[in-house]
Amino acid sequence: MIDFWLLIAKYTFLAFLYIFVFWALTVIRREDSGPNEAAAVAAGAKILVINSRSGPGSYAIGDSVLLGRAPECDIRLDDVAASARHARISKRGRHWQVEDLDSSNGTFINGVRINRARRVNPGDRIKIGRTELTIEES
Repeated sequence: MIDFWLLIAKYTFLAFLYIFVFWALTVIRREDSGPNEAAAVAAGAKILVINSRSGPGSYAIGDSVLLGRAPECDIRLDDVAASARHARISKRGRHWQVEDLDSSNGTFINGVRINRARRVNPGDRIKIGRTELTIEES
């Protein structure tokens, strides 16, 4: 009789495990807008440098961009107040977010210093050192 109840417990546990995995995949799929939709939104997105020592500029961006003074950065900033690997701008679903990478002087969105990844909308001012940027989507 005990073997019967152990068998029932095993199959019940297995059923709950499959339900949990299905639920987790559904939540992940819902949060992610999907590659086709994200590509459509990101197509034509660019970072505009508004105020910089090297002058204004425009950079086409994909899903993630590393900003700083280091050679491996996607957008190199000619700014002594910027860290080597200062910040990352990345696509999160349908929205952009800015993340400070433990820089010395901080990263600001519309004049407010951020201490974790924050959502940023097209037109918001991003300040890294003395350089001001914005995101534009077409």
